[in-house]
Amino acid sequence: MLAVVNRVLKNHSVNRYYIEYQHETRSTHLAHGIIALHRLGIDEECLERYAEHYARIRLEDPSEHVKTADVSPIKTRKEADKLKGKRENYYGLYRYYDQLFDECGGSNLEFINREIPSLVNGFAGSLIHPLIHIGYGLSVDSRSVVVEGISYLHFSGFPVELNDDEWTAPLTNGTMKLNDVLQELRENVSVVREVSELKPGDSWHDKARLTLSNKERVKYFLDLANKIHIPDIADDDSINIKSKLIGKQVVDMILELFASCRNGKDFILLHGVTSAWSLHQLILLFDNMESINKSIRSFLITLLVYYCVTGAPILEDGIILNESSKNELMNKSWDDLKLIIKDNFVNLEVHTMKVVQVCYDMHLLEGTENKNGIYKLVASSCLLNKPDNFYIYLGHNNVQLSTEGNSDK
Repeated sequence: MLAVVNRVLKNHSVNRYYIEYQHETRSTHLAHGIIALHRLGIDEECLERYAEHYARIRLEDPSEHVKTADVSPIKTRKEADKLKGKRENYYGLYRYYDQLFDECGGSNLEFINREIPSLVNGFAGSLIHPLIHIGYGLSVDSRSVVVEGISYLHFSGFPVELNDDEWTAPLTNGTMKLNDVLQELRENVSVVREVSELKPGDSWHDKARLTLSNKERVKYFLDLANKIHIPDIADDDSINIKSKLIGKQVVDMILELFASCRNGKDFILLHGVTSAWSLHQLILLFDNMESINKSIRSFLITLLVYYCVTGAPILEDGIILNESSKNELMNKSWDDLKLIIKDNFVNLEVHTMKVVQVCYDMHLLEGTENKNGIYKLVASSCLLNKPDNFYIYLGHNNVQLSTEGNSDK
């Protein structure tokens, strides 16, 4: 099965379409969509149909960007390091990391442990999409998608400056639920106003960059992230068991927040779900707790910053309104939900489709529903209890996007 999805991914890689589009303001979700559909059981013919449809309505030819790499090849780590977060020479970085992958013997395990730890403090770049790209690539053992994602992280990630102890300290000292930490942030009106109104008209990405370039603000968001409760893991567990357990806890935490919120299709929550799942795929490969702690802490800081950048919208009043509607949704089987995807995949909004896939994968990991039935609840709600239109909260405005095709951010 992996051969099938990797064949489709190879046909529709960054060698054919650029990693961004719309004048470099949007990140491609093509690989994520292909992989999500594959993980939901969609066959190769349908994957190709989806890819052609998605690319035709939005993606761009990469030839102009490739020329830069031809003229300015990157040969050394020193040359590559000078480009961190500069958004320059993506294909030069892609070729550079592709070569490094060969030097690691074609092993994701060695490649990730050698190259990623020095980049994870830049997760906030490009609205967290590089992390999502990496995680989806790892989930199907796709060399091309993993290299695309790491190159993108290097290309667009802006490093958050903290000392090593602050990055790698244990994660288990927090005592507050994520929603309570978000409420505390929301109630800090002066910070929310300052961050969300930075240089009005600039993108979320630019506002996040400005926020994270301020040492005082970084310390504030670090302190918030450290308040989030993450259950302790037994010291005598192996690193493999620890990464599985803590990764699952982070995904469950975001899904439970998603399920509790009326505006569950908010930008932060949608991307919080898929990036948390992608983070889980990443930390499964780490061979030390320091890299795991740093990655999760960077993820939490990024989530909080983008929540603030978007105006700290109120998250309340669960998406399931009453017990009867909850029972109706829970009575749908996973086969029912997968059939809805199969019959509608071309027109389904890509973020919604990916959230369903994350829930399905977490269900498979659990072996059954978790104690709150969150996986089935969120997946069913996305497909069956959704509004006629897809809303993304943008600062002080609600922007309505058609569910025709795939709306990206």
